[in-house]
Amino acid sequence: MSGPSNIKIQKMGAEDIGNGHGRCPLLILSVRRDPDIMSGALYFSGTRVPVKNLFDYLEGSSSLDEFLEDFPTVSRERAVAVLEAAHESLTANTSAV
Repeated sequence: MSGPSNIKIQKMGAEDIGNGHGRCPLLILSVRRDPDIMSGALYFSGTRVPVKNLFDYLEGSSSLDEFLEDFPTVSRERAVAVLEAAHESLTANTSAV
């Protein structure tokens, strides 16, 4: 079966980012994966910008603003949603020691 892989689409806005409910609703609207587009790499919906580019920029000491300047089709809200989701994923099962 080929075609876009959509995760449960919900109509929510930027105010739902990081709302503490364990999900990042804007992220659901922000990224897609399609085996027929960019070899199945996760990308910002409505663009051909791989999500990996965001992390590569930040890892390479570029700022979020520099990434957004170089990829104007990606909104700040979408980039922040991806970063929030990554943060939640990495810290979801950690406990204070």
